Amino acid sequence: LLLDVVGGEGETYNVCSGRAYSLRNILQMVEEIREHLMEVRINPSFVRANEMPRLLGSNALLRKHTGLVPQIPLRDTLRWMLQINATSGVNN
Repeated sequence: LLLDVVGGEGETYNVCSGRAYSLRNILQMVEEIREHLMEVRINPSFVRANEMPRLLGSNALLRKHTGLVPQIPLRDTLRWMLQINATSGVNN
């Protein structure tokens, strides 16, 4: 995505919905798309003590300068990613 806006040089534009999803929600969507239940195990050695409990992008700057608001639902993006992975020959 190339933005050509006055005063936009050096600014960071998040292309995002502005909506937060939990990892559990994302995993549930993937299970529904793949029609397969996953076993999720957490390795405590990979869990950081200072992990951010919530991470949410803001698309306010993108909207302000372009009027654009991302419209593709996360479920559709996940479906697309899983289809690309399945047809690319990468092990699932």
